[in-house]
Amino acid sequence: MESWEALKRVIGPYTEQFAKRLRLSPGYLYKMQRPAGEFNETGEPNVIDKVEEYIDYALSLGRPTEDALAPVRYLEERYGIVGILLPKAAPGDAVTSQTLKTVKEFGELCADIGRAQDVGSPGGGEITRKEYEKIHRDGWEAIRAIALLIEDARVREG
Repeated sequence: MESWEALKRVIGPYTEQFAKRLRLSPGYLYKMQRPAGEFNETGEPNVIDKVEEYIDYALSLGRPTEDALAPVRYLEERYGIVGILLPKAAPGDAVTSQTLKTVKEFGELCADIGRAQDVGSPGGGEITRKEYEKIHRDGWEAIRAIALLIEDARVREG
């Protein structure tokens, strides 16, 4: 998705209402919902492009990735989203097999936890600290493995 497409989706058919609320001209908002250069003769970047410029420039100065991505992290926290920085990996069958193994192990862990939470069983309904730590560790490992699989597919895309 391009930045102008993201703005078009968020604004939808409410350009006039957004313009009024944000104290901007409707023409400006219409312009920001079109590809730069195509309908925007000035090539003026939209708000998303501007944030992207901040991040790219911070990275070019050698700022740590986590610091450069602070605006993204802020939005994730603000709206309850979890973003995953995709790992850099060379494509290969090992990525696919490792991801499938990780997901299988996490599925088995979930089944074990489901049994532990069974209220009808002795001690059921609660998760111990040790069980939680395993869920947390294995869950994030599965998420990273899936992200790696997605990145591997992107790299292989013809």
